Amino acid sequence: MKKKLNAAVVIVRHNRITNKFLLLCFKGHAGHDFWCFPNDIILPGHTAQDTAFKLVPQQVDIRCRIKKEALTLTDEHGTELHFVLAEHVYGSPHPLHNVIREVRWCTKQEIKMLIDAEVPDEVWQLLE
Repeated sequence: MKKKLNAAVVIVRHNRITNKFLLLCFKGHAGHDFWCFPNDIILPGHTAQDTAFKLVPQQVDIRCRIKKEALTLTDEHGTELHFVLAEHVYGSPHPLHNVIREVRWCTKQEIKMLIDAEVPDEVWQLLE
């Protein structure tokens, strides 16, 4: 069985006071919505950075500069999660798919309140 690969894009918007990061709220099963970074599967023959470059405009209609693949983790289901760092260039995010309920720029503290899943320390370090 092939290993499942996903790319998650940590997009930072710099400002004078604090950095903010883009989160999406996806419609979940039985009304249980969940917040996460923009993400998608990595197709065969593509890299995490290729996926990040394509998925952000397709999901939220903004442009970002892909900086680097910063971290790879494996979740409890065996999926490799490739975290890609990116910097917001222009555009105001808005959902482009009916499965995305809301899009929001968040501080690190707000992310901690919104994300239900256990977030590894390495991911929090990316937000520094």
